[in-house]
Amino acid sequence: MLELIVIILSFFIFMVLLQRTVRKFMGLDTSWQAIFQGRDPYVNDRHRKLNQIFVLIGITLLIGHYMVFNFDNLTYVILITFVLIFRGLDIFMFWKHRPQEKVHWIMLINTVVILSFFGFLLALSNSIAV
Repeated sequence: MLELIVIILSFFIFMVLLQRTVRKFMGLDTSWQAIFQGRDPYVNDRHRKLNQIFVLIGITLLIGHYMVFNFDNLTYVILITFVLIFRGLDIFMFWKHRPQEKVHWIMLINTVVILSFFGFLLALSNSIAV
């Protein structure tokens, strides 16, 4: 379990560095406040709530998989499809209303990286459980 915590903390640091790099590459604000808080309170509050739901689902699945359940590949594919549809619609709506801000690209990159990381953790927990 300690390995899982270290990997998750390492991933958090990686995501912060990825945010700063992508924002710098796109010419956006790279301050810590821009990364963690943003400027638009309505959009950021809505995205914060959606991200909290996204994180809770992911953590619940990881803990449930690590402690209780045994998911197969089909379950993971269904989960990825659901999350991609959910995040895809969210990214599309953000792009439709504010195409000039380029934040939708950061959201898309974050979604792909986070889903890859969840897949890696599920595969890792399968190898630890065996």
